[in-house]
Amino acid sequence: MARPTLYNDEILTKTNDYIANFESYGDAIPTVIGLSSHLNISKRTLYNWSDDEAHIEFMHSLSMLKSQQHRELLNKGLRSEFNTAICKLMLMNNHGYSDKQKIENTINPGNRELKDYTTEELKAMRSK
Repeated sequence: MARPTLYNDEILTKTNDYIANFESYGDAIPTVIGLSSHLNISKRTLYNWSDDEAHIEFMHSLSMLKSQQHRELLNKGLRSEFNTAICKLMLMNNHGYSDKQKIENTINPGNRELKDYTTEELKAMRSK
């Protein structure tokens, strides 16, 4: 038999309060860990609630927490209020950013037929 859930309307109210007032709880940005600590509930339980369609309001609130975190990281990183390396790391790990460069190496532009040239043909082309 499954344990009864701790989820109730008060949890949702406290969650939304944390998102709006995370700084008053000592957090620089809103985080799931900060919310977990504020609610005194494990991070795993919070994620389980957010995956359960019976708790759609909580799923929305957790999504809003992540959006607020994203916004705080962008704004405070751009204003140099946060360490930019930490902001970059959090944005890459938590919000899908990447610092990879896409490099295309085209050896045959225009789909021209490739040909193996002899040494004499290459010399003739250079002398022209």
